[in-house]
Amino acid sequence: MLFMDGTFLKSRYKGQLLAATTKDGNQGLLPVAFAVVDAESEDNWRWFFENLREIVGDARQLMFISDRNNRLKSALPKIFPIAYHAYCLHHWKMNLRDKVRGHKSFKDRMMFLFRECAYAPTKHKFEKKLSELLAEGKEQVQFFLNDCPFQCWANAYFQR
Repeated sequence: MLFMDGTFLKSRYKGQLLAATTKDGNQGLLPVAFAVVDAESEDNWRWFFENLREIVGDARQLMFISDRNNRLKSALPKIFPIAYHAYCLHHWKMNLRDKVRGHKSFKDRMMFLFRECAYAPTKHKFEKKLSELLAEGKEQVQFFLNDCPFQCWANAYFQR
């Protein structure tokens, strides 16, 4: 598993830092590769993935975890066509928090139920938690779920 992200550089040099990290045997973060680029563009992500492929190769199955950045999503399958790509739960929860309107307690409850869906150990429990999320979040949550691949992810997960 490789965790991918880009972040702004706020010093006098500006630009973006693209990074690939993984976890080591002690659950610590281990940097695999990083690059400083002028912008988080599809061309820069493609260049980054081309160089990353030189390091990790393409003989093993890889899983990339990201924040749903569209430029990253476009570049990844061009360089790693058989790799899996999943989305970071933390970023999904933050996106949900930003999309729903209401008091902090309501937003916290929606994020909690969303997390419960993601960690449901069975299809039955997932469906129960998803029903709770939809019942409490109503059209705000329905709109959010329609805009993200959560349903597709859930179906693929439970068809294994």
